[in-house]
Parts: sequence; structure tokens; C-alpha cells
Amino acid sequence: MSRAHNALSLSIERRTIAARDAQGAVVLTKLPMPPPANNLFLNAPGKGRVRSARYRQWAQSAGWQIRAQRPARLRGPVEITLTFEEGATRADIDNLAKAPIDLLVALALIESDDAYVVRQVTLRWGQVAGLEVRIQPATASPRVVRTGAAP
Repeated sequence: MSRAHNALSLSIERRTIAARDAQGAVVLTKLPMPPPANNLFLNAPGKGRVRSARYRQWAQSAGWQIRAQRPARLRGPVEITLTFEEGATRADIDNLAKAPIDLLVALALIESDDAYVVRQVTLRWGQVAGLEVRIQPATASPRVVRTGAAP
């Protein structure tokens, strides 16, 4: 019984460790292409702005794929690199960034998407299937001290 338990624990631990590369970055691969920012929300009478069906479907699918990869969570300032599949869409690259970053926050892989946590975002096209996300600790911490009150 203890061997099965140990084997299971080691298997899970290996997958978690494999999710980080030599620089301590978390790499998520083969995620579906996100919808562009202008297709994320709809105006619903009496409800205001609501997530579109396309956005909900993407978030659910990508969320399960991320959970299956068992990534480590990064605390503190991070740098994010989003590599989108070359030729998969004609959308502007900057419109593709919102959904994946919001999903990282929703899944608690990063603490927030504010300026104190996300210190750099790099967007690029590349030879990947769908979307590849790389999250790494920021090389420089912010000098601004966060206070409880907004200005």
C-alpha cells in the first residue's frame, strides 16, 4: 500500500517539477487560441456586460488543459510571454492577450494582473500549437510600495 502511495506522490511531484524550466518559469503548452478582446463580452438587456459563449467555452477548455498540466503557482512580480500560433488568426496580437492573462489570475497561477504583479508582457507569433504561455519571476521587483488605499 505504501509503495502505491509513494509511486503516486512521485508521479504527481514529477509533473509539477517538469512544469518549471531551468529559470524557474512555468510553461503551459498547447492551449487553444483565445478569442480576441472585442469578442469577449456582449451587452445583455437587463444584465449589462456578460461573457460571450465563445469566451466561456474557451475559458473552460483552456482551464481544464492548464489544470491537467499541474503547473506551479508563482507569487510576487512576474513576466509573461504569450506565443500565439503563426497564421491561426488575423486578429491583432494585442487583442489576444486579455483572455489568457485573466485566466491565469482566475486559476491563481499569478496573484493579480495589476502593475505590481505583472511587470512585463511579451506577445509574439511562433511555431506553437494554439497558445504557449510562459510565466517567470520578474527580474526586477517594483520600487513602488503598495498601499491599502487607491489614489
